[in-house]
Amino acid sequence: AVGAAEGKEYVVAVSPVGRSRPRRWFSSLAPSRGWMSLGAGASTWCGERRREGWELHFFDKQYGVPLTREQAGAFANALDAVQAAPTACNKQTVRVIRAADGKAWHFVAKPVGKFYAFVDTGIATVHFEAAALATPGAGKVRWVELPAGEAGKLPQDARYIISAIPQPSE
Repeated sequence: AVGAAEGKEYVVAVSPVGRSRPRRWFSSLAPSRGWMSLGAGASTWCGERRREGWELHFFDKQYGVPLTREQAGAFANALDAVQAAPTACNKQTVRVIRAADGKAWHFVAKPVGKFYAFVDTGIATVHFEAAALATPGAGKVRWVELPAGEAGKLPQDARYIISAIPQPSE
């Protein structure tokens, strides 16, 4: 871990960005890739083509109320980046709720029983922030952990993780 001596321990990680190119389902069986790729979770067997839509991942004011691209405004690109971010076997465990006042984006892990949901949420936050910085009108965000109730009522198998607060342009 970096910074352990100073008492500020953190781990630096790199994650791929982007969308994979379409491939035929049997490409996972190619001799050059080996038969083990199936057991190791080859992306075509884990749901590469099954990305779920916005209505299941991005919500307005409360969990379960779908957020539209128009409502997301300048942050639509940041949410697209969250959706395109790599997840464990494409399980897509990250949910985002726009706060009732529109001044925060709450990140939720679902299902919480899976350890990778928290890793996936971390990867999603990096993608959200990078896309927001690159999008005019969105810009910089500050990450804060708010009281869990701020995200509203959540399903039993979901847990609030962190919130992004848009910062005024400098």
